[in-house]
Amino acid sequence: ISNHSQRVKGLKREIKRSGDTARSLELLAWWRDELAKCYEGGPQPPVFVALHPTVTRFDIPAQPFEKLISAFEQDQHVTRYQTWDQAVGYCMRSADPVGRIILYLCGYRDAERQQYADRTCTALQLANFWQDVKRDIIERDRIYLPAETLTEYGLTHDDLVAAVRDGQPLSADQQQAYRDAVRSLVGRTQQLFTEGRALLPMLNRRVRSSVALFTLGGETVLKMIERLDYNTLEHRPALNKAAKICLMLRALVGKAKGIGG
Repeated sequence: ISNHSQRVKGLKREIKRSGDTARSLELLAWWRDELAKCYEGGPQPPVFVALHPTVTRFDIPAQPFEKLISAFEQDQHVTRYQTWDQAVGYCMRSADPVGRIILYLCGYRDAERQQYADRTCTALQLANFWQDVKRDIIERDRIYLPAETLTEYGLTHDDLVAAVRDGQPLSADQQQAYRDAVRSLVGRTQQLFTEGRALLPMLNRRVRSSVALFTLGGETVLKMIERLDYNTLEHRPALNKAAKICLMLRALVGKAKGIGG
């Protein structure tokens, strides 16, 4: 799995460097074909040699890996998200499969645990989106903030692009509208974290503390966004070293208490 993760990161870097949608899709098609060969027991390139015995030992289905590939493919076509459901739908392919793979590796296969893990993974991905609004516009020309939410507060995707890339800052009223929009999205994301916490007591203590650390990290990002008065268009909240150490200590204390944070 470690080698597989490194290959995924390498593939993402290669796709980013190519800057060519057709080439990126070609690389992803290769990845999909090789994944199929891995599960069919056919000839495999060296990178899949480590993956095959792992998925066999833990009986990990191909679907989570296929969903990750489909998320990368979606990145090549979709740069604007219109609704909350569309953003969550992307997370179901880009984030949720990771949580399910971890559950398989830990010996958990039931639908109930998977559903709670999905909520946590989706929330983590969404927290990252609300954190990186400016960076995503500059580096990827991508906006995950749902257009329907912005419209509700009197904004558009074009307003954000103009503010970030075209030197047309938002008016005072628009800045407040932006903060209100992000506030509403943060609230919905926190609800997902809260629902996902039901997974923690269903895990053994060793696994629970690690999962709790991810939850604590995501919830901390949301709190940092709140402390910035939700102005992530101008400021990016980031966990410093001290904050990360505090999160680790909280997770360890939770492990000692048997509550995972």
